[in-house]
Amino acid sequence: MTGLKFSLRKIFFFLLNAASTVLTLLTGLRENNAIVYITGRYDHIRERLQGGEVNYNHIIPDMVRADSLPDLHEVGNSYRFISAPERSYENLNEDRSTCMRINSMNTTLFTVDYDDMFGGGPRRTEVFLYSISAPKCEVINFSTEWYNNTCIHDIGGNKNETKCHEFIFDHFAELKADRLVHVGVLQDFGTPGVPFLKCRGRSGRQFVYITDLMNQQAYWAGGSYQVEIQSSHCYAVPKLRSSDWTWSLFKTEPVDTHAVVVVAVQDHSWLPRAISFVYGIVAITMIAFGTASMVLQTNIVRYIPRALRASGERRILRYLWPSMKLMVAMSHDDTDTVSFSGAMIIASSIWMNHWLYVGLSCIDAAINIRSTYLVMEMGTWMLRKKQNSENFIFLCSALTKVTWFACLVHTVLRYVAKVLLNAFKKAGILPTHVRDRLIWYVDGIALFMSYKFYSIWLCAILLLCQIICGSTTFMKRIDQATPEATEIASYWNCEIMFDYFTTVGLLTATGVLFGLLMLQTKYRAVVDNHFIRLLQDRYVFVGWDVFVATESLGLDPYAAEDKSVESVATCLFGCVLQQLFMSGPSGLVDFVGDAIFLESTVAPSVVEIRYPPAKAKAMGLCGRTKTKAHRKWSPASPTTAILPAQHFNHGVKKIKGHGKMEMRVGGFFSTHLRIHVESMWGRIIVVDQAKRGKFTCTAPGARATFVVQDALSKLEDAEITYLLGDKHIRIT
Repeated sequence: MTGLKFSLRKIFFFLLNAASTVLTLLTGLRENNAIVYITGRYDHIRERLQGGEVNYNHIIPDMVRADSLPDLHEVGNSYRFISAPERSYENLNEDRSTCMRINSMNTTLFTVDYDDMFGGGPRRTEVFLYSISAPKCEVINFSTEWYNNTCIHDIGGNKNETKCHEFIFDHFAELKADRLVHVGVLQDFGTPGVPFLKCRGRSGRQFVYITDLMNQQAYWAGGSYQVEIQSSHCYAVPKLRSSDWTWSLFKTEPVDTHAVVVVAVQDHSWLPRAISFVYGIVAITMIAFGTASMVLQTNIVRYIPRALRASGERRILRYLWPSMKLMVAMSHDDTDTVSFSGAMIIASSIWMNHWLYVGLSCIDAAINIRSTYLVMEMGTWMLRKKQNSENFIFLCSALTKVTWFACLVHTVLRYVAKVLLNAFKKAGILPTHVRDRLIWYVDGIALFMSYKFYSIWLCAILLLCQIICGSTTFMKRIDQATPEATEIASYWNCEIMFDYFTTVGLLTATGVLFGLLMLQTKYRAVVDNHFIRLLQDRYVFVGWDVFVATESLGLDPYAAEDKSVESVATCLFGCVLQQLFMSGPSGLVDFVGDAIFLESTVAPSVVEIRYPPAKAKAMGLCGRTKTKAHRKWSPASPTTAILPAQHFNHGVKKIKGHGKMEMRVGGFFSTHLRIHVESMWGRIIVVDQAKRGKFTCTAPGARATFVVQDALSKLEDAEITYLLGDKHIRIT
């Protein structure tokens, strides 16, 4: 039964990783700013906006204040663009070409009204405006009834279309002022009619032009407009021409039933654009490295000792771009690099568990809340219209951002909780052992909340909302929008605040509940592993997958034979390096005792480090311990917290006549090791748990210092060979 549970867990994690890989590739590259810039995806629409092809020349001036609308030249110059699925039969089950709908609405201004538990009233303003790309042309969209019954039947007589067209051509100005003959419906996006163009200077041959519907939306009072542009190609079919060839009459026909959709959202400063662009470059780089590692099946981890990084270009890289991969690539001497065997990590985890990708994903999600909600709202609407892969992928691109934002919220809550608990302890409200246990729960809950699991919870929440409420939102929209009303809600009462943050709040709450449940299983031993907690502090943000780290480190509480080793990781030293490289800047990973890897004829001496008591306690070298038998935190006496630093044996001996090595109790490979850091991304010390160090005084009355020896610096040549090979170490 245990084997079955083990295999089921493995299958579940494999499917989760595979699904996250596919989802990231489909959605992460879709609107990648670096790819958009390189490919010039939106150059065409930007050129049309800046060149005046999309304009306000054909709006009805008595329905809207043109001077209050966004400057279309500025929209094309500085707004950020997002593409949406085409409006067509394939995606919406209806003809959504804008050619026949131009100026077909009886009003240009609508408000989206709601009546739900959050209150009632309008929460969004929508302005519908049409534009045609054909210059020197006027347009009238006649109602179908007037054109068929009055124009062709009555004016034309015997259904003579030519006479009808002559009447339209001769009385075009009067007909344009007569609203009774136009299409005029109180309906957003309008309805098809019979459009005609009267153009100046045309040759009288058929031509193609573009009709654009601009849906400009403001989500709160005083908020800037975002511009949704739906574009369709149209035929202008010639019907009449004046005798002097100055004017021509054309009837509009659609080229197809599609409307290409892009949305322009204003960036209020250069910072969001810069962050999104950097995030795009990082995402492409990480995905490329992950894909290459998967194809090449490489598990080699390369490390350059600290002493060799202080010269040449590597010294500059340490401050400009502290990447170990880059330092290795720029190394001119192969002997400077030490190679270890690591673990094979699934492709998606190489970028989704990288500290830079996790951090930038959270920040990018925070600065793009408005565009994320826009995609989420539009995606759910399109998915309700028709369920297909394109609409689903479009919605998933928003769910990815929502998930990363939930990770950011959980990160903030984690640090706020720890700050408050420390403040309560200092104020004497909480005893120290209660504070420590609560912090253990706070860190433990956050440890199990990754981007992958949050994605599952988000899909489950939206599915539950769809089943219960009939929609993926808790807001209840009134079917009939209100025309001409302009008083919409303030920012704190807008759709984004109610819908987006309600979803994120539920997501975070279910995440906390899941974390508490995980702490009731054997996986609570993962929280007791000091190295895992160190990785958590190095990542800073919530969202990385702890199960990828535990699998790489060989930490499986369900496979442990004894409870005393449930929280002990057994792995190669290269696996430890892998996790340190992924959890922080790899170029800043400095082992205090890495001089043993230098090519030198003189054996390096054992590294002994002295720390002030406060620093040693902050590093976890001394101070408090925890009683694992009951999972409770308790104060440690000096005799239990501070073990004397005895004379260190190397723990190995040579067998005469043989090149083999016999391991003794207390040796590097048979003892429990613990990794400590001087700061979040500072120097790293490997400490033998059986010989943790001691307090010493250099003179009577002098201040005591804590002395600890680095276990890595005590390795002999034979042990180094095993460390570079496939010998496992034990990390607590």
